[in-house]
Amino acid sequence: MATNNESKEESPVYKSEEQIHAKSWKHLLIISSAVYLVVEVIFNMSLLEVVSRPDLTSDVLHSVEGFGRRASSTGFALFVVGVFVSSSFIVRTYPKLFLLCGIALVCALPFLLTPYHTDTLFCVGAGLSLTAYASSRMTKSYSAAKRSSLALLGLLLLSWPAFYYGKIAVTDHYIIDPSSGEERLSARYINLLRMALVNDIVVLEDVAPADFNGPNSAEARAFLVMLGPLALNSDSLLSWASNEENVDSVVRKLARLRKVVDTDKEYAKYLDRRDIFIKEVYEPYAAASESYVGQGKPIAEQADKNWKTIHLEIDQGLVNYKREQKTFEDAYIRLARDKISPKLQQFFEKRAKCSERSSSSSVRSCQESLDQEYEKLMSRVINPPIPWRNFCKEDNGFDLNDTFEAIRTFGISILSRALSSRYDCSYDPQMVGLMLAHWEKDRFGSHKSNSYGLPYGLSDQGYYSSPQVAKAVRDNLMNKHGIKLPSNWDIYDRKTFNKAYTLMAQNEANVIWDRKITQLLGGVVKPRLSMNQLTKTSVVASKIKEELVDMYQPGFVFSWSKKEFVTNIIEPALKKRVDDELKVFKTHATKYENGEELMDEGKMLLRTALIPPIAVCLSLLFSFLSAGKLLVSAREILVKEEISSKLMKWLWSAILYTLPLVTALGLAAYLPNPYLSSQAWDELYNETRQQSVWWPYSSKFVLSVQPVLAYPGDILMRTFEPFGLKGSSENGGTKSDEAAPHDLLELIRK
Repeated sequence: MATNNESKEESPVYKSEEQIHAKSWKHLLIISSAVYLVVEVIFNMSLLEVVSRPDLTSDVLHSVEGFGRRASSTGFALFVVGVFVSSSFIVRTYPKLFLLCGIALVCALPFLLTPYHTDTLFCVGAGLSLTAYASSRMTKSYSAAKRSSLALLGLLLLSWPAFYYGKIAVTDHYIIDPSSGEERLSARYINLLRMALVNDIVVLEDVAPADFNGPNSAEARAFLVMLGPLALNSDSLLSWASNEENVDSVVRKLARLRKVVDTDKEYAKYLDRRDIFIKEVYEPYAAASESYVGQGKPIAEQADKNWKTIHLEIDQGLVNYKREQKTFEDAYIRLARDKISPKLQQFFEKRAKCSERSSSSSVRSCQESLDQEYEKLMSRVINPPIPWRNFCKEDNGFDLNDTFEAIRTFGISILSRALSSRYDCSYDPQMVGLMLAHWEKDRFGSHKSNSYGLPYGLSDQGYYSSPQVAKAVRDNLMNKHGIKLPSNWDIYDRKTFNKAYTLMAQNEANVIWDRKITQLLGGVVKPRLSMNQLTKTSVVASKIKEELVDMYQPGFVFSWSKKEFVTNIIEPALKKRVDDELKVFKTHATKYENGEELMDEGKMLLRTALIPPIAVCLSLLFSFLSAGKLLVSAREILVKEEISSKLMKWLWSAILYTLPLVTALGLAAYLPNPYLSSQAWDELYNETRQQSVWWPYSSKFVLSVQPVLAYPGDILMRTFEPFGLKGSSENGGTKSDEAAPHDLLELIRK
């Protein structure tokens, strides 16, 4: 960085060029300061204007505050730049070096002492480094204009972000964060009190509107800006604002006064929504419902058709059953013809010869031997083997011829044979095959071609009355068509079938209906509903409620007249909003403490109460300092004579710096200010002085000089109309006859 010795080594040509640039920088700084002064005054008046507006919203207030921070940051940056403008921003002497370091320390302190916006330290360091670099020997080869520009950029980077974010950091860390829940809740009451005063709906002993030059005068608006800190330090104001009856009265009066809901506009929206609802919702719903209802007749016809089809299938099942049974029997007839009948013939013939033996024991032995041989032979074909007696007809009667022969011959064997059982046996393949089929009838029930699993040997009547047939039909209807019939249903019960079929068809229709209506409405509702019934269903009502929000009430329909709409929607909506506001004011202060659910809202409310007064005080201070700086700079340019004495130079600067403030205070003393001379102010001032030193004096200062600044300020407001705000000289501020819907006491809530 350049020192005194190094500066002497620089060429006179270089120093002359630098001085020329310094003069140009001074001219530019004067112009910038003049523009800044205009901007600062506009911000000052804008802040007073928005705070005194009946239709104030938090968005407008925050926009004005943000604009004010940018303006004040610009003013601080111009001040820092002005300190070094005489040397074209190049730091040449040790005093200026120490001054630069001091400014850098001041810029860094907010971010060293608070946890907020610490990344701004990078800008402070970068700005300091850039200014030091531009002032060092490393840039001696640069032109004077380039060095000055680099140094200027460094000073701006050092000062502007530091003030902008430092103001936020200091305010949050030292004022907002340490505040108690009681203070944050009190801020809510104070904001309500401000709204009541703005709308002229309350009369207080401490604040009498008659004491002002009209409720919209500059001092009245200045008082509204300073109301936050005054009320926080005034027990009488705060106790009135927090009184439950007063809160209830103010909130209800504000709701009526501000015409929160435009009835005509809302009813027009209601009619538009009704037209859209009919076209996009109800008409498609009605068409789908008509199609659904029209399915009743086709269902009955389809049931009759399916009944006939089922019985045709049952009849065909009988044909198939008989065919399967014949196939089953034919298989055994072939078996009998090929293998069994010849064997049976031999067996019966041999067994008949056994009876011719002389002794009964011999007969029995012969027969038993043949019976064993029969079982062994038959088991190879059919297991278990069918008894041979199944092929015979037993005859236990006497043969008279044999009896007479036995008596005549006295033949004991013949008599024994006559008294024994007699069998009439057949080995005809047809008869044997049928007998075998009957013996193996259990195999028929599990035969793969027997689709119903019916037993062998059913008659036509037995087939139709068979439970297996009924069950097979029931299972088939259930599996293929979803028709559920009771277990005791028989195939002639048409009434039960029609009922089950209708239920199945209805269920299918319901599935289709549910799918279509879900695509249309996002949920399932019943068919055949009127438009009013449809709007009351939970599916449709939830969507209407989601769209209308506060303008929705249970039982909402689209058939109301305007009078019914007001009764059913507007009045309940107003009542609900007012009740919601009143409920908020009954919240206990502990809910606003740090870490509690209303902490952020409480901080924001306190900012709304305290930031505007702080901003106004800083704005007035910067405005007067900027005006004084303009006078000092103008004298340096206009007066060519140099002042040799540093003391006189400092004295002149001090006089010119304080001249705007002294002039404003003089004019304030000359101009009438009824409120500052009223007993109401004296009482409020004395009460607040017992709890605070700074705020009573600063409030008195603002109330004194603000009317003076209002004269040029109103002209600027009318000229530029910032933020869409009108100048207040003609009507004392803008009052809106109606507010936008959903803006009820927005500032109080937010």
